Amino acid sequence: MYTNSRTTRVQKKRSLWAIKWFLTFYFMGFILYNSLPFIYVQKVSYSIEKPAPMPYYRVCNVVLNVKTVDNWYLGNPHKLSKLLKEKGLDASLDQKVEDGVSYRHIGFLKTLLYLLWDYLPRKLLGLEVPDAYSLYSGKCKPFLSDMPILFSFLNYDFPSYSFILGDRRNVFFSQDGDCLEPEGVYSVVSEKPVHTYAFSFNNFSFPGQKTPLGSYLVVKTNIKNTLILLYKDEKLFEAFSQNNIVERFTQEGVYDVYVYTYKFNVWNFYFGLRLNACASHFLVE
Repeated sequence: MYTNSRTTRVQKKRSLWAIKWFLTFYFMGFILYNSLPFIYVQKVSYSIEKPAPMPYYRVCNVVLNVKTVDNWYLGNPHKLSKLLKEKGLDASLDQKVEDGVSYRHIGFLKTLLYLLWDYLPRKLLGLEVPDAYSLYSGKCKPFLSDMPILFSFLNYDFPSYSFILGDRRNVFFSQDGDCLEPEGVYSVVSEKPVHTYAFSFNNFSFPGQKTPLGSYLVVKTNIKNTLILLYKDEKLFEAFSQNNIVERFTQEGVYDVYVYTYKFNVWNFYFGLRLNACASHFLVE
């Protein structure tokens, strides 16, 4: 009897010890996950508020390469169409885009960390879950929602279209009002609107298009803790710790825009960067 009681106490201590170390590991991992990656910016510029016209074209929000029974073994097109309307998306385009950002580019480790310290705790607490593509750190390309449905039973899919689509979308301004032919696309990883374009006195230009020297670059969003990085010829050119900028292109070159959110900053160190939007190849000449 004494032996059984002693064994029970030892097992209880071991259980408490295991729980303690598990919670410590999880808490430290959570802090580290939300503090990385970080960036040091040598100089943070400030864009003085200026009036900027908004393109008078239709703003199209589309997703690319979503799998349904039309191009994969599983996936209900009607269910997808209903979700697109709920999310305010204009179309799902099967463009066979190969040079885009797939779920494979996020990587296994980042996806695992995302599930452990972002997706699961927020789901359990009923909070808004960020998109896994916010962890992407490569070159700006169209975002693909090409993760396949692996299992379907009755009205349940794994993974669900809600998880597959996340908050990402590809945005472009359509001059003819047709959202089926994307051109001048930029990528967004947020439900909140982000607009980026360039304007001069007689026209607008968009990512991937020629932009006259002297035009103004516009980036607009209402998301707090925003860090906008402007690259010229693949080198960091300017950084802005604000969510709205109107800046003139005074030098020729190829410009890329990356819009990040951050958890906190200390001086010019910005921690917990998450991609919000990106636009590539404003060809200024």
